[in-house]
Amino acid sequence: MAGLDWYQNIEQMRKEGGFAGKGETIIFGSSGYADYDDLQEAIDAARDWYGDTIIVEQTEGSAYGVDEEVAIDCPGLTIKAANIGGIPEAMAENVTFRGTTGVYTDGPTATITEPVHIKGIGFTTRNVSSGDKESAALHIEGPGGYDGCFNWLENLRFSCWYGAQEYGIYFTGGGNTRIERCTFDGLFGGFGTAGIGLDDNGTGTTPDFVRIVENYFDGLGSNIPAVKLISGATVKGLLMLRNVNNNGYGTRGVLLDNNSIVSAGLVAQNYTGLADKASAFLNLTNSNISFQGNFYNE
Repeated sequence: MAGLDWYQNIEQMRKEGGFAGKGETIIFGSSGYADYDDLQEAIDAARDWYGDTIIVEQTEGSAYGVDEEVAIDCPGLTIKAANIGGIPEAMAENVTFRGTTGVYTDGPTATITEPVHIKGIGFTTRNVSSGDKESAALHIEGPGGYDGCFNWLENLRFSCWYGAQEYGIYFTGGGNTRIERCTFDGLFGGFGTAGIGLDDNGTGTTPDFVRIVENYFDGLGSNIPAVKLISGATVKGLLMLRNVNNNGYGTRGVLLDNNSIVSAGLVAQNYTGLADKASAFLNLTNSNISFQGNFYNE
């Protein structure tokens, strides 16, 4: 039903005996109580636009392996950790999805193509060599409309367990997404290019109106920005608010690489250990971004 408009969705749900918001709960995990032990099967079992929720069990000290790229393509779906509690970098340790050893090493762990809500989950990938979206822990893809847009990502962890992945999240289109209170942990190699990369989809659709709020970037690597606008992507409506790039393993935290792109947005109240705006924000030529009240090293 993803291709139907909202009113058609409602009519279809009535015919099927359901309605938007009447969601069901699906348990994913490795215990005998789970409904599914394969993440893709759990997602495929969810219904478009019904507001179904996948609860992810915590594992006993190890992450969940996937043997192919996971397609998160059910609009209105929520995926969240069973135990929401503790700080994100610890909470997501045992609910992290990553490529299976020796099997999946050639792309992002998952790609979002429909509007979803994800909370308390970790993502990493074994692919550290392909660059851009192929070496991102999570890929968000959208040509416009609903597809790939209107996502809410909160309390997630993006890590570099296997080396220098290029990005934690990579957008190709897919705007109107809120990323908040997530941790980008560059331990064991750091991110090769940025914590978050914003790119177009190859046909001119850009990730407009992305809201990046109160996230923590740590150990990204020397001169690696928290957020990078990819060359050629004219992003509108970017919001970066109250983010921290501590970069405890290297330099003290570039916040944004604007890459000389004509863009628009607000970057306010972000924190870095770098000395001034010139070092914390790279390639600001032709930028229409407003910078207000950011904090630098005293």
